[in-house]
Amino acid sequence: MILPVLITLAFVQSGITGDWLVVGSHREAVMAVNRTTLSREADTASVTVLMGMFKAEAAQPSPALIQYYLSDETFDCRSSSRIEHEVRVYGVEGEMLGTSLPDHEPQLRPGSIYGDILTMVCTTDLSLAAEGYVTPLDVIRGENAQRHSLGLEIID
Repeated sequence: MILPVLITLAFVQSGITGDWLVVGSHREAVMAVNRTTLSREADTASVTVLMGMFKAEAAQPSPALIQYYLSDETFDCRSSSRIEHEVRVYGVEGEMLGTSLPDHEPQLRPGSIYGDILTMVCTTDLSLAAEGYVTPLDVIRGENAQRHSLGLEIID
């Protein structure tokens, strides 16, 4: 119970302001949504989702390194499903490297990071949510620093 309070206080006190809101992270990556892209209609919500790796990964067969992915996604709030429409791949300097085939995960598990995104985009007024980061690279660097400061496991 103390950990979420610490994370929230550190995030709000940082004074970072922007449109990218962190949904969660694990030892290898951070997930965030861009509040300016959120649209809702009936039982669906569409938003741009960031998956940023703390350690860039090789883009086979290219020598380029992938730092993050941005995907335009639609979440069905009633059936708890999601569809990726387009996935863009970015390098370590934020340069677009190309696109990737969309993934489709019909049912989202409660407690999973995509389940958390579904809850956030279907029920939260993101204009009132916590302050966010300006760029996807800021999200990755900020969450990396946050995990280090809290002593959480991280692969970077």
